Amino acid sequence: MIAAQRNFLVALAAGFFADRPKQTVSAWCCEHLRFNEPNNSGPFSLSGREYIREPLDAWADLTISDMVGVFGSQSGKTGMIMGGAAWTIVNNPSRIFWVMPTRDTVTGFSKERWVPMLLASPSISSLIPSGAHRHKFTTRSQQLGGSIVSLVWSNSPAALSSVPAPVLILDEVDKFNTGTKREADAVNLAEQRTKAFACPKRIKSSTPSMVEGLIWQEFLKTDQRRRFMPCPHCAKPVVLAWSKSYTTFKLSGCEAFATWDKEAKRKDGSWDLDRVEQSARFECPHCGGHIKDGHKSRMDRAGEWKPTTIAARGYRGWHLSSLYASSPETSVGRLARKFLMAKNSLNGLQGFINGDLAEPYQSQDTMQERIELVTASAEIKADQQKLMTVDCQEGSPHFWFAIRNWSATETIGIQAGAADTWEELRSIQTAQKIPDVGVIVDSGFGARSDADVYVNCARFADWFTQANGRRLAMGWMPAKGMPGRKRWHHKKTGNSLPWFLGTVDPFTGSAHAGDCSMNLLEFSGDFFKDILATLRSGKQTPKWSISDELNRTIGEEYWRHMDAEVKTGVFNRLSGTTRYEWRARSKSWPNHLLDCEVMQLVGACFFGILQLETLAEKKDGR
Repeated sequence: MIAAQRNFLVALAAGFFADRPKQTVSAWCCEHLRFNEPNNSGPFSLSGREYIREPLDAWADLTISDMVGVFGSQSGKTGMIMGGAAWTIVNNPSRIFWVMPTRDTVTGFSKERWVPMLLASPSISSLIPSGAHRHKFTTRSQQLGGSIVSLVWSNSPAALSSVPAPVLILDEVDKFNTGTKREADAVNLAEQRTKAFACPKRIKSSTPSMVEGLIWQEFLKTDQRRRFMPCPHCAKPVVLAWSKSYTTFKLSGCEAFATWDKEAKRKDGSWDLDRVEQSARFECPHCGGHIKDGHKSRMDRAGEWKPTTIAARGYRGWHLSSLYASSPETSVGRLARKFLMAKNSLNGLQGFINGDLAEPYQSQDTMQERIELVTASAEIKADQQKLMTVDCQEGSPHFWFAIRNWSATETIGIQAGAADTWEELRSIQTAQKIPDVGVIVDSGFGARSDADVYVNCARFADWFTQANGRRLAMGWMPAKGMPGRKRWHHKKTGNSLPWFLGTVDPFTGSAHAGDCSMNLLEFSGDFFKDILATLRSGKQTPKWSISDELNRTIGEEYWRHMDAEVKTGVFNRLSGTTRYEWRARSKSWPNHLLDCEVMQLVGACFFGILQLETLAEKKDGR
C-alpha cells in the first residue's frame, strides 16, 4: 500500500514539474485519441466540427477558470469534453471530478463511451493499472498515472461533498438536482471542491431548459461567444439562426435565418413536408444568397468564435445550435420538418428549442404572428383620438411610453420608446399634440413609487374647485393594474366593470395633504390582456396595428416587449380546476411596452372610444 501511494505521488510530482506541452489540445486529441463505441469508432477528428477546436484548446489556457458550453444535440459536445479530460490526464495530471445527472447516466456513459475510449487510445491505456492494482480502475473511479477520475451523480450530496479536485466537469447541468432547504444545489456543492486550488478549471455544459436554468445563468456570466462563418457567396460573416422569434440573443444583423418555399403550404393551410425539406435553406442577410447544408463544413473551417459581451476575468462561454452540425439529422431540411411537426404536436416546441436551437424555452411557440399588424398610414383622422400611456420603473430608463391613434374601427400605434425624465415625457406629449387628459401613467407594481407618480401627474393637470370646496386635478391620470380578472360594481348602472375610477390625494404626507384630490384609474390586468391578444390576432374590431415608421425604428424591441407574457394554465389541486393566467415568459424578459398597450385599451374603454359589450370575453377565461 505504501509503495503504491509513493508511486502515485511520484507520478503526480513528475506531472507538476514536467514541461508544458507545446501541442494544442485539439491537435493532441486528433493524434492520440480513438473512440470505440457503436456508430462512433476510429480516431478523434475535427472533420465537420471545426467549431470544437477553440473550446478544446481552452483546456490548456491557464487564464480561463470557468468554461461554459451551451450546445445543441449532435454537435459533438460530449466527445469534446472527453477529449479535454483525456488531454488533462496525460499532459496535466490532476484529480478530475466529473458530475452527471444520475447514477444510471454515470454508469452508462462510463461503460459505453468513456472506458472504451481509454482502452482504445494507446497513450492512455498504458496508464491503466494492472495486476494487484487493477482494482484502482473501476466504472466510476479510475487512477491513470498521476491522475484520478471520479465520476459522480448530482443527486448524491455525500459524493459531491467528497475530496477536493482542481478540475471539475459538470455535464448536462440543467438536469442536475436543484437542491433542498438543507442542501445547496449540485453545481454549488461541486464547485466547493475546487476552492483550495490556485488555478482550478471548471467546465460546465448542457442543452438549456429555461432562462432561470443553471446552465443559462452560468452562460450569462461569460463573454457569450457565438460562431461566425463567411457566407459562401459574399464572404461576409453570418450566424446561423432559426428565426427572429426563436432567438434570445440580441440581433446583430448577421443572422442567416432558415427559410423554405412559401409554395410548400397547401391551400388548406397545411405544409407539404417533403417540399419543405427539399427547399429549406439559410438566407444570407447581406446578399440574400442561399446557404445549403453542403456549404456548412467549408464555412465552418473558415469560421471564428467572437465574444458578444464583456465577462469577468477567467469566464468564457460558447453557444452553438444544432444548425451548425453536419449530420444528416441536423440538415436544415430535416430540422424544418421536425420544427413543423413539433409545432402541431401536443408536446409543442420546447424540445426543438432546447435541444436543437440550444436556446432556453420562453414559450416562443405561443408568440403571435406579426403579419398584417403593420400599416403604412398613420395620419390621424377626424374621428380619431390620441392617447399616451406611460409605464414607470425604478431602473434606467425610468419610463416607457406608447402613443396610439384611436377610433371605434381602427387603432394605430404611432410612437413608442423609453424616456428618463418627466420633462422628456412632457416634451413628447407636446410634440404629438396630445391633451393632458389623454395621458395615463402607471402607478402600480413596479412603478418608481405611487407618491412620485401622483405628484408629477398633478404638475400636468388643471385644477377645479368642487362643491365641497376641495380642488380636483384633471389632466395626467395615474392608473393601477390589478392582477387577475377583478370586477368593480358600478353603483349607477349596477353593471360589473373591469375598471374603476377612484380618487387619491397626490400630496399625502406633505403639508398640503387633504387640500385636493385626483382620479385614479384601476383596472383588471388579465381582462384587458385577453382583449389585446384577440385584437392582435385580427379577429375583432377595431383593427389593431402599428405604423410602418414605428416598426422600422424600434420594431424588434417593441415586438419583444409585446410577446413578454404567455397565457398559462394553473391547476388548483383542491378544487380540481384549471385557471388561466397571464405570466411572464421569464424574469429577464422586458414587458414595459406591453403594459403601455394594455393601458391604451383601458383608456379607450374609459373614454368611451370602445364599448365593452363589443369586446366579447371568453366565458371560460382562457
